[in-house]
Amino acid sequence: MTRVHNVVHLNDTTSHQGYYTALSWSTTAAGTLILQAFNPAIISDKKCSGALRQEFWNIELLDDITCLQFEGRLPASITGETRRTLIHAFRQHKSDSYVPQHVHSAIRWNKKQPYIEPDFNNLDWSII
Repeated sequence: MTRVHNVVHLNDTTSHQGYYTALSWSTTAAGTLILQAFNPAIISDKKCSGALRQEFWNIELLDDITCLQFEGRLPASITGETRRTLIHAFRQHKSDSYVPQHVHSAIRWNKKQPYIEPDFNNLDWSII
């Protein structure tokens, strides 16, 4: 459940998972009140874990896909049953070096820090 008004205390939070958990309860940034100072290095470029960076990249690509779909400009051939397969189809269509224009410079991927897709087969789901 999300909150219209979310008061958070990040001062003692020591990981990006803690920040994410505390802030994810908010429905909007405007409805979020952060008490005290906090350490932005935990979620900034220099201290950002590889898993967090990859998650930011995936979110940026999914945002681009969503915008194109909403505007009616996403080719019908770009589909996927999971976010990983959808992102893979999108990157195959655009190119491996494609980075959406709106991606902040702190998390842009490039030749030095390339976007790397997971190296595993799509897992089949079954009800047991």
